[in-house]
Amino acid sequence: MDEVLKNLSSVSWWVGVVLVGLAINLIAAYLKPRLDGTLSSVSKRWATKSAVRRGEREARIRALIASEHEQLLNRTEELRLRVRSFGYCFQAIVLMLAALWLILGDSWGTSWGTLLTSVTRFFECCRTGRRKLLGLNPALPEIPKRSAHDLLLELTGIDLSRCPSCKHGTMIVVAEL
Repeated sequence: MDEVLKNLSSVSWWVGVVLVGLAINLIAAYLKPRLDGTLSSVSKRWATKSAVRRGEREARIRALIASEHEQLLNRTEELRLRVRSFGYCFQAIVLMLAALWLILGDSWGTSWGTLLTSVTRFFECCRTGRRKLLGLNPALPEIPKRSAHDLLLELTGIDLSRCPSCKHGTMIVVAEL
């Protein structure tokens, strides 16, 4: 089990998984049209199915071009699918955390707070690993404390201590909120 956790916290393992996934996706995208063409020439049934799908796609495109209502329906459907995929991702994360908690129970403690702390540490390790890969110091840089007045002056060039009308007179602080 320590080996699995070591792999999961390794940046190189995650990079490898992402690269293999992208490679499989690209290969599938390039092979599908050729596979359709090859199987269409071999199988009459496959050729018929490919022609029907092509016709349905072209009809759908013509309908979308012709009608704003169809475009709105298509956008709504796309939004619905994106919200659903977000929900599935959230469920997957919750189920993964529950499975890890059940598997590692005693080593992670018995409370969800301990589990969340461990997950936070895992992502912290991933973040510091990314910073090391980029040649940066693993510790986050200190952000200097500045007042809102100084920040507004730096970002917008507006000096709150100057009169908004003439820009020469100095404003006096009467009260702070």
